[in-house]
Amino acid sequence: MYVATPPECAGARPGTERTALGLARVEYQEFDGGGGFQPQDRIYFSDLMAAYGRTVRPGYFDGTRVTFRDMAEGMLPRLLPHHDRFDLALLASVTSDAEAGRPLCYLAHTLSHIGLAYGVADQGAGSAFTALRMAAAGVRQDGARSVLLLMMDQAAVPHADPVPGRLAADRNAVVALVLGTEGDLASVTPLPAVRVAPGGAGERLRGTLASLRADGRPLTLIAGPGLTPHLPDHPADEVVTAPGGRPCTAAWSLLARGLPAWRAVGRRVVLADYDPDFSRLSLCTVDTARVGTGP
Repeated sequence: MYVATPPECAGARPGTERTALGLARVEYQEFDGGGGFQPQDRIYFSDLMAAYGRTVRPGYFDGTRVTFRDMAEGMLPRLLPHHDRFDLALLASVTSDAEAGRPLCYLAHTLSHIGLAYGVADQGAGSAFTALRMAAAGVRQDGARSVLLLMMDQAAVPHADPVPGRLAADRNAVVALVLGTEGDLASVTPLPAVRVAPGGAGERLRGTLASLRADGRPLTLIAGPGLTPHLPDHPADEVVTAPGGRPCTAAWSLLARGLPAWRAVGRRVVLADYDPDFSRLSLCTVDTARVGTGP
């Protein structure tokens, strides 16, 4: 049984707590090809589309697909030695999976130990940040020591309706973060989400970044695809913009690629994205330590 404390009894107002998570591992991987569809997939997706007054896109079942389970299975060996025991697991996605079922159930049958497992969807560009705040809550409130956070993009779309460019995936990709109390690559702190209209997103971001630079430390901003159109001029010492086509993983893949160089100079990195449908600005900080100096 899982028992949660009501927010009014927990002390701080919900969403205001800030918990730093140790980053033990970050990996990024893309997947090509994939397998074909099974007979039960035709039934599932046809019924699913019919429930919303839609039909399955012509030719959908003739192609291939890479499922969330495929990507989890391919990623786990890359996390050695942090691959087998987690107190909390989360899967964040913007796109849907390409098969029926719950992919996190695969982890329960594969890992030596897994505690609670959650899927985070229907959050638009903020899905990964919502999952990160849940990871922080798991460490802060439930005593989780090791957390697996998977972020996934999946390119096979079963319907023919247009998908907004900022939410469309053109490849299959996964980012894995191993977080907890003992990670020493960096300190990851999710910030409270901010509700702001599209016209004010840039200035709100500028103000937040200014406060994060108050100690004079050089700052790198990784801007997600949804935030790029709203960027103010010169918001940070370095700005890296994530490409489209990977709404959930693009910004975090840049963190995986750039972390060794940023650790070498002890850089503070801010990841941020904006979703106009939710009017939500999402941010987190990644404080790196110079290699050899400790967190």
